[in-house]
Formats: sequence, C-alpha cells, structure tokens
Amino acid sequence: IDTRRPDLLAEFVYTRPADAGPVIKQIEGKAFVSFVVNRTELKPDYMVNRREIAKILQSIDYVRNDSDATITHVHIKGFASPEGPYDNNVRLARGRTETLRRYVRDLYHFNDTTVTTSFDPEDWGGLRNYVRDSLDFNIANRSGILEIIDSNLEPDRKDRMLKETYPEDYQVILKEIYPWLRHSDYTVRYRIREYADINEIRRVFAADPTRLRLVDFYTLANTYPEGSPEYFNVFETALGVYPDDPVANLNAANVAMGRGDLIG
Repeated sequence: IDTRRPDLLAEFVYTRPADAGPVIKQIEGKAFVSFVVNRTELKPDYMVNRREIAKILQSIDYVRNDSDATITHVHIKGFASPEGPYDNNVRLARGRTETLRRYVRDLYHFNDTTVTTSFDPEDWGGLRNYVRDSLDFNIANRSGILEIIDSNLEPDRKDRMLKETYPEDYQVILKEIYPWLRHSDYTVRYRIREYADINEIRRVFAADPTRLRLVDFYTLANTYPEGSPEYFNVFETALGVYPDDPVANLNAANVAMGRGDLIG
C-alpha cells in the first residue's frame, strides 16, 4: 500500500483587498513642560522648557517636512501630580494643557480644531508604576504604599494618608517621583498620500512598506510572475504590516502552501 501523501495540486486564489482609504500613522511622545508653582502661564524659557517643548515641535516638523504626509490631528494630554487639593489640580492640569495647546496652535497656525487636549488632574497610575517598578528610589514600604494608591479613598485623603503613614517615603515621592508625574503626552497623527504610480509603490515598498495600503501590496505583487520569490515576498511583507487583516492572512497562507509548507 502506497501511504505517501499525494502532491497538492490546487489553484491558489489571491484575494484583492478592499481599498480602506489612506494610511494613518502617528508619533507619540512625552514632554516635561514646567510651570511656575500654582500658575498656568506657559513660559518657554522657564527651567528646561525650551528642550521639552522642542520634543513636540520636532515631531510636528518631522511630519511637515515629509512631502508625502499631512498632519490631521495633534493631541496633548496634560498630567499633574497628586500633591495639593484635587480641585486646584484640576484647574492647573486643565489650564496648563490649554496654554500649551494654544502655543502649538499659534506657532504653526493650525486650525483651532486640529490641536485638541485632555487632562488627568492627578497621575495616580504613573505614581503606581514608579513605586512598583522602579528601584531607583529609596522607598522602604512599597507594598503598603501600593495598597493606599489602589484604595478607593478620595484623592486628597489618599495623598494625606501616604504623607501621614509613611512620612519618610513620602518625602522621597514628593521630591523624586512627583516631578515626573507632571508631563504632557502628545500624539501627532498624520495621513500618508495615496500612491497611484507603480514605480512610486515600488520605491515606497523598498524604503518603508508601512506607508502602503494593503491594496498597494496586491498591485505590486501582480507586477511579478505568480509564484516568483518577489511575488511571495510582497505578500509576506504585507502580512507583517497588516498582521490582523483577514485578506493579508489569506494571501500569506497561499504563499505558504505554494511553497509546500502545509504544517505551519
């Protein structure tokens, strides 16, 4: 009895993806912009603000200098540290984030709706991460501090309990951790223009395939003989860029079967 598996003779049908619109990309970062105590006015020359504001501006300039990209949205989320009355921290976080928003908007003459904001008046999540994960700070009672952070106490009472229960650790938190909780997280979202010319698609594929739409990969693949190494490479690269897309997975499965890989 011949128990050998017969050769697989099948026609592999590669599916053309639907055009899902332009590629949207984004740059994310964190800037530690400082403000005078209890004030919301932005002073670019205060402390290290020039350096920190430059992080946001350099991200925006990176996109503006890209002829294939158009900024669609800039979002800034401001965070404050937990010391002081909660209501005042709401005022500070909201006001400081708004002044930073206006600074960026006016500098680049963006539409008012292009630059948006949100804020977190007290970054308890950030405090938890520093206390739990960082060994750079001399904290003796990490588990007890984490219990207070994770409690359902009101924010002002929570901060007061940290101060009263662990006064030595609180001084470390106040001086060495709280400053890192005053930050502005920013996102610069931008749209990549669509490439119509096959030579452009080929150029972008070689330089940065993440800028291509899934349908561009299909178009490029079909400029090569079906089953050729170049043909297979395009579909496998598409899967790397769009790992969760059903069509990308289907076409990559065809590549695997075309190579005789029936197990993986």
